[in-house]
Amino acid sequence: MSVDSDMLVALLGRPRMDAYLRHSGMLPERALRLYAWNLEVSSSLWGPLALLEVTVRNAIHNQLSEMFGDDWWSGERDLLSRNERFATQQTVQKLARKLPTVISPDSFVANSSLGFWVGLVGPGQRASRKYDYETILWQPGLFRAFPTLPNARRKLLHHELNVLRGLRNRIAHHEPIHHMDVGYLRNLIVRVTNYVEPSVADFVLSVEQVSLAIG
Repeated sequence: MSVDSDMLVALLGRPRMDAYLRHSGMLPERALRLYAWNLEVSSSLWGPLALLEVTVRNAIHNQLSEMFGDDWWSGERDLLSRNERFATQQTVQKLARKLPTVISPDSFVANSSLGFWVGLVGPGQRASRKYDYETILWQPGLFRAFPTLPNARRKLLHHELNVLRGLRNRIAHHEPIHHMDVGYLRNLIVRVTNYVEPSVADFVLSVEQVSLAIG
């Protein structure tokens, strides 16, 4: 069965396809092949990213629970800076619409965004000693959630997690990643997962399909 490339590009939407067309010399057939490759690679990265996200958020939650109690995220603890307080409120409001009972820590962890957890290893609220995450979270013990992070470098961890958060969001919104170094990103997922637990990083390597997708 032949494919009407112009019609398919139109159905997928020119705003979505313009990046592929420009990269393909404005040739619809080549743009569609690139689009299909982008879908395949994005799909191959999604599983490793999911493993990373679950591993990181559970590691952070477990460590903060040990330090402050398993309700560390609640407003009563007053640990979080402006951005993370707002993210927490959004999660709580979302859960309150679904769950008539008290929100459990497990429900909160499972329903909060990756951006929330990335923010917890960030600087916190700048120019605020009370919400300086380096001194109130990281140095007192949060660094223990990442036992193999070289020299407990929070800024490095935050940067790398931010890169992967951006990648996750691009894939979730079906945006192009064909211009990115996919091999590097695969290795970055493995490296950051290894900061938490090397055996999880080994598992990611054993199941990932990125290598097959990029050839």
